[in-house]
Amino acid sequence: MTVPFQRVHLIVMDSVGIGEGPDAKDFN
Repeated sequence: MTVPFQRVHLIVMDSVGIGEGPDAKDFN
């Protein structure tokens, strides 16, 4: 349940534009 939650969080961050940081690499 933690993994999908983190993925959704990263998607929200990416939508805001903050996800372009190091988190984006981990997400991709």
